Amino acid sequence: MTAFLEAIAGPLATALAFFYGFVPNIGISIILLTLLINLVLFPLTLKQTRASRAFAGIQPQVRELQAKYKDDPQTMQKEMVRVQRESGATPGGCLGPMLVQMPIWFALFRMLRDPLLFVPESSTLHAAIAAGKTGFLGMNLIETPAQAWQSGFVAILPYAVAILIMIGAQYFQQVQAQSGQQDTGNAQAQTMQNVTKMMPIVFGVIAVQFQAGLIVYWATSNLFRFGQQAVIYRIDGRPSHGQAEAKDSPADTETPAAPKRQQGAAKKRNRRRRS
Repeated sequence: MTAFLEAIAGPLATALAFFYGFVPNIGISIILLTLLINLVLFPLTLKQTRASRAFAGIQPQVRELQAKYKDDPQTMQKEMVRVQRESGATPGGCLGPMLVQMPIWFALFRMLRDPLLFVPESSTLHAAIAAGKTGFLGMNLIETPAQAWQSGFVAILPYAVAILIMIGAQYFQQVQAQSGQQDTGNAQAQTMQNVTKMMPIVFGVIAVQFQAGLIVYWATSNLFRFGQQAVIYRIDGRPSHGQAEAKDSPADTETPAAPKRQQGAAKKRNRRRRS
């Protein structure tokens, strides 16, 4: 596992040194590297986001299967798998890109822990790190918030703000993804929603032990995916809660016919009275 992460850390360090050559600021270089990685992963993000939305769209069929096969759980599960496969639906679409990025996160952690081992010696970034030029917005990017805490409350503030931005961006990304979806009572979907809602807090807690450079990467990545998701929804459109209810309710399609029948009966009575 260590060899695998170091194999990823090398190219990341080279790319970081490349960006530093154009913008001699390690924080901005990490942001540029983050944007590049997220652009490369955009096809996966698009696919997973659409799969998650497809899962929300098939919930009326899921409820029908639950009612039809309530006494036959095995058949019900097979039919649900079939419907999900045919529609290209998965309950945890937003987790796909997150899981893919996990090796990148840990490789970046490994690289920031010993940057001089991975950054090319001939690069200006290597010389800057050796000279201690690793500051960005009041943070030392190769230092962890836990280490910064030893310098006092004021020193920890920039790190705390970065962690809050990271948590907030990821949380609102989940809210954005789940807005307009109905509470279907599907246990699998509810479990996935609960997991995704807890993830920002989990990452916020463990971020205290990670270098500030990785926190900058996380925060930038979360903000970028929030924007990506908004663009995908704008391109594809999304059903509102009220529209979904209207499709599921047969009463809504039958109600308008009643006034027409009443009006027709009234016209017939009026003609009889004239005659």
